[in-house]
Amino acid sequence: MSEHGVTFEQVIAFAKAAMDGADALNQPLAGNHIAAGLEMLRNAHQQAGAASSV
Repeated sequence: MSEHGVTFEQVIAFAKAAMDGADALNQPLAGNHIAAGLEMLRNAHQQAGAASSV
């Protein structure tokens, strides 16, 4: 299995694009779940940055 490097910024961009697309189609995309997931990613990203600077 190969690993693909995806940056935090790319994940955010993909999620925002999905939400924008759903909005354009007037379809619900469980935006609250996506927002919660993005918040978890942000927290993990910040914790990883803090851990690497120790």
